[in-house]
Amino acid sequence: MKIVIDGRLINQTGVGRYMRNLISELGRQDKVNFYVLIVRSEDFQGVVLPNTRWMKRRVDVRWHTLDEQLHMPAVLASEKPDLVHIPYFNIPIFYFGPMIVTIHDLIIDHFDTGKASTLPYWKYLIRRIGYKLVMCIGLHRAKKIIAVSQSTKRELIEHYWLPEEKIVVTYEGVDERLDVRQERIVKEPYFLYVGNAYPHKNVETLLEAFQKVKNAKLVLVGKIDLFYERLQQRVSELGLNDSVIFFGGASDDDDSLNGTFSRNWRYTGWDCRSIYLGAT
Repeated sequence: MKIVIDGRLINQTGVGRYMRNLISELGRQDKVNFYVLIVRSEDFQGVVLPNTRWMKRRVDVRWHTLDEQLHMPAVLASEKPDLVHIPYFNIPIFYFGPMIVTIHDLIIDHFDTGKASTLPYWKYLIRRIGYKLVMCIGLHRAKKIIAVSQSTKRELIEHYWLPEEKIVVTYEGVDERLDVRQERIVKEPYFLYVGNAYPHKNVETLLEAFQKVKNAKLVLVGKIDLFYERLQQRVSELGLNDSVIFFGGASDDDDSLNGTFSRNWRYTGWDCRSIYLGAT
């Protein structure tokens, strides 16, 4: 079976982690199928394929754009795949071949995430309408949907009127490469947040709640950007400078994190392989 995976977000945070570990696990566990991984030119050289049954294809189409909807269906069809896996909600609605989709959460359905966009608000609203259209059409067109939790599965059924049997819950787990040591860079008891600081992540509410916490630190791990800079300002306003640690970005190879933070998450490739077989 020939399977195409859309990996254009492979070096992004969050979903990129999912993609990298998905590829690694499938390469280790699946000894039968052939794979084509679609990546952007800027990521092409850095992506290491797990074995000779995998190949890469350069496709420089930006996600969440009209260009994506117009060009990706032709790109996918040209590979003549038996199955396509879209590991995010950017589903190509004009692709009509067998396809499975991974949905991680439905945050956008619940919260207005316009504050996390650098676009003018009216443009953001247009993109939000596009998101709903893509989800409504794409989810019903997919052969199977992978949800990472029972909660996401329930919401998919409620929001998009999907049959329960179409959705398979496959949990994420702790990476086998986790290396735990005794030394800690934070000596006090601490709470840990790892991720970006987009407003819909609600980290500001976490800061406000932390005003009531005594004798503990709050460690925020994530690349310092505009949104983290806003949080830094908010920490000062709340008088939490001595309680909150902005660690900054962290890589898997950062030894200073060993014994303090879990380094990453692994997607269970074997479960995904079973879903691939079921979808075809």
